[in-house]
Amino acid sequence: MTHFSARTFAIAVSLITSFVLAPAAKAGVLLKTGFESTETPPYVTGPLVPQNGWFVQTGNVTPIVQTNTVFAGTQALQINASGLTGQNIVRHLLTDPAPEKSVVYELHFQQSAAGTPSSWGVISVFGNAGFLGQILVDGTNASFGAASVPVSRGVWHDYQVVVNFGTATVSAFVDGTLIGSNSTGGSTQVVLLDLGVNGFPGTDTGFYDSISVINQAPSITKSFIPSTVALNGGSTLTIAITNSSATDPATNVGFSDTLPTGIALGSGAGFGGCGSPAAGASGNVISMTGATIPPSGTCTVQVFVVGVSPGAWLNTTSPVTSDQGTGNFATATLNVLGPPTLTKSFAKPVIYCLYTSFNTTTLTFTITNPAANPVPLTDIAFTDTLPAGLFVSSPNSLTGTCGGGTITAVPGSASIALSGASLAPSASCTFSVQVVTQGVGPMTNTATITASGGLVGLPAQATVYSSIAYRFWY
Repeated sequence: MTHFSARTFAIAVSLITSFVLAPAAKAGVLLKTGFESTETPPYVTGPLVPQNGWFVQTGNVTPIVQTNTVFAGTQALQINASGLTGQNIVRHLLTDPAPEKSVVYELHFQQSAAGTPSSWGVISVFGNAGFLGQILVDGTNASFGAASVPVSRGVWHDYQVVVNFGTATVSAFVDGTLIGSNSTGGSTQVVLLDLGVNGFPGTDTGFYDSISVINQAPSITKSFIPSTVALNGGSTLTIAITNSSATDPATNVGFSDTLPTGIALGSGAGFGGCGSPAAGASGNVISMTGATIPPSGTCTVQVFVVGVSPGAWLNTTSPVTSDQGTGNFATATLNVLGPPTLTKSFAKPVIYCLYTSFNTTTLTFTITNPAANPVPLTDIAFTDTLPAGLFVSSPNSLTGTCGGGTITAVPGSASIALSGASLAPSASCTFSVQVVTQGVGPMTNTATITASGGLVGLPAQATVYSSIAYRFWY
């Protein structure tokens, strides 16, 4: 068995696909194609045309997008070896400006059961310092270097090459079984990914489907639970870092998280599944370095925080770092709500209890959802118990409404209430009720407003003086 050389590749390419990877700021799938009609632009059955980064050079190979033999979806790529001479390859040119340190190159391949078997270079990987490795399939064997495992013709197999520059290893797998490993040989990034006939064409056919490039740098997510709290209320911030590799630990994992001004650290922090990291929470910064996450494992960091200022506080971590590469950053928003405000006033500062023409006044209420609140306040309510000697007039002369809430002011009663109101941020409402005095002296009226989520506003107060009026006769 042989493998492609860099020089041979330079002169024997029959089909090239060029694809530029995005910078390494995101863990997970960097490239995935199944030659499907649902991709953008769609693949059309028949000879592969230049699209989605594919480019067909002069040569005798004609890749076909077909629907008869597929692994997933409805279409796959087919290469007929019959009639080919020499090496015929499909090239994936990687020009990643920020190369990942641990990447899985995966595809599904089937060698047809009929025809003389070719030597198929199912995946060939080149680094910037030279050849890294190649999975060869010729009939009933899949090999990587000197090691091999049996495979079957006419059956789809899952082939993977895992390049880990953090550990300087290249490993090959078939259906999750390790074939063999070798060294990266000084390379620091992958520059070419090839597949096709390895110079010994037979009369069989190769089928390719579900090609993907997966960055194995750990990924990070975060959340606040609950995501909305009352002012000075508490929430649990959870940061989860996942190792996407099923075979290797993620090592030297770290991140930092600076809390915005509206969120303060509370008491208590916990770390789980992270090995023995250097971690802590101090001031407004949460940080961790030196964590180790087992294969397919998750490192969880939990910190109790307090919302100290109303607003929608967006919290963003640094990108997660590791020996396997730099992953994504995570964001979450904590909504901190201040209570509604209530103001109240009497239209007349003095009323006269002995004269029906002068013993009433209007009591006005104004309720506001502060502008700093990021979301509407709901279930706004208060009950205002009138002081002794002050009652709701008959009729009550109610005017105004408040956010769809119910205003209760029963004539002759000694209370005025609001329930079930809702107000958008910065919105306010005003309503008034006429009251009558049957007593003498200062009458101070106090009420406290509330809203859903345990919000309690400051007490609102107003005073009216009820006096005995004297009439002098001359």
